Amino acid sequence: MTPAKRNYDIYHKELLAIVKALKEWRHLLEGTALPVQIITDHKNLEPFKASKDLRGRLAWWAGFLLEFNFQLKYCPGKTNGKADILSRKDEHRPLGGGESRALLDPNLFIAAIEPDEVLDDQICDAYLQDEQLSHIKEALQKNDKVKNWSWNNGLLMFKNEIYVPNDDLICKDILASHHDNMAAGHPGQFRTLELVNRKYYWKSLKKSVTSYVSHCESCIRNKHSNQLPPGLLNPIELPLCPWDHINYNLITGLPESEGFDAILTVVNRMSRMVHFIPTTSRASASDIANLFVPYVWKLHSLPSKTISDRGPQFNSAFLKQLYKRLDIKPSLSTAFRPQTDGLAERLNQVVKIYLCHYVAYKQDDRVGILPMAEFAYNDSVNASTNQIPFFACYGFHLRFSIGQQADKSVPHADEQADQLKARMEELQSSVTLANKKIKHYYDLKHRSPEDIKVGDKVWLDARNIKTEQLVARLQLKRSDRIKF
Repeated sequence: MTPAKRNYDIYHKELLAIVKALKEWRHLLEGTALPVQIITDHKNLEPFKASKDLRGRLAWWAGFLLEFNFQLKYCPGKTNGKADILSRKDEHRPLGGGESRALLDPNLFIAAIEPDEVLDDQICDAYLQDEQLSHIKEALQKNDKVKNWSWNNGLLMFKNEIYVPNDDLICKDILASHHDNMAAGHPGQFRTLELVNRKYYWKSLKKSVTSYVSHCESCIRNKHSNQLPPGLLNPIELPLCPWDHINYNLITGLPESEGFDAILTVVNRMSRMVHFIPTTSRASASDIANLFVPYVWKLHSLPSKTISDRGPQFNSAFLKQLYKRLDIKPSLSTAFRPQTDGLAERLNQVVKIYLCHYVAYKQDDRVGILPMAEFAYNDSVNASTNQIPFFACYGFHLRFSIGQQADKSVPHADEQADQLKARMEELQSSVTLANKKIKHYYDLKHRSPEDIKVGDKVWLDARNIKTEQLVARLQLKRSDRIKF
């Protein structure tokens, strides 16, 4: 028993034993047709069922006992030997007349839930320290009526709820018992507030519940966040001219065709003109660099910036050193953030769809189709720029078929320079407008990032962390906090 229960008088202790027994065997004793006989050696308990003027814990116990069909029967201790022996076990006897001996090491318990009686005693003691309640206590002690206030077994009641004084430790214990307890189940703010508000009240109760639940480490680790993901979109800087900034990526997992089982896709960020280059999934960083020479650099000069994912071919020491010598700035996407290289990822989808339309049943003629796929993409209008990629770069349209009339939009030599300059400005404006639209719709589903400084501890998203737990659904949503 708790220290508070050990201080009960013999009448309350005997009745507590009956209440505890009925709680333990409730599934067997509740709702029985015949009355359950409860034998006690405490004669004063016999008239308990007929008592009417009950208060405090006796009233609560009486309400609980109404759910059972039982009959109290007095039996002297001399004739009730079995129960008497069990109540006098030697290991339950206090040592040296002092405090009762602990049957279990306190270190075995991972948490302790304060019983209501202990909390009530702490609240009564805290009333003495709260000077703001002095005038209310004085009025109630004089039997004066105070609106919404009353006494109940030494507890100050506000609108029939126990008023908790300004004591952070008591408030924290109450919140822990109504949120962390297994019977509560770590509910959200609304449900925790409702559970606490059934019995207790204090100033700024809602604020205390909100703060406690939002900082509960177990909830942070195990619950999905209902907030919008943090981080607003920051569009990538615009290039100054075509082929100054390029995105590239690999399409792998394809059947072999003419010795190739992968496609290197390269896209110009300004005009959206592309190149589809056959390669192998086993290509090294040196092989990728050698492909750029005949397919990109020879035709369009060296770019000043490249964007790619973190594939081993793109993140090698060789390619980094090569880019450093050529004054090219490589930008790699963040892990598990493919939208950084979204232009190339979207292009890969377009290439796959095109091949699905025209590839043979055995899918072994893919390499021969790639030039026509590149031709078709470069000669079709782009949704972001609202221009045709090839025309944006060169100022005239590709010939689509034999016998097609000459392109009337090709300017004279003295006009071409001005039109090319105007076209570049229009491209930049179109890309800027497209980026603003993308940012607008992206930010609608995201929120501003928190103000995190170097050295702050942050929760680590555990979705992409492999663990030894068997079921992914029961894994922690966030791992331990680490320094930023």
